[in-house]
Amino acid sequence: NHARNMVVIFDELFRGTNVKDAYDATIAVTEAFAMNKNSIFIISTHIIESADILKERCGNIYFLYLPT
Repeated sequence: NHARNMVVIFDELFRGTNVKDAYDATIAVTEAFAMNKNSIFIISTHIIESADILKERCGNIYFLYLPT
């Protein structure tokens, strides 16, 4: 199992999904990505509440809020 260096960009992964499922999926997928220390993932979401739990669980995630 070889680790690879990647840069991945996702824009609104779960757009069109109901809010509860989108929230749960955003957390699950982001936590899985955070386990890959050799890569950079940029993920946009309108579910800003997911940041609270991700801040607690993942120390290697950086958040940036971009108002429109």
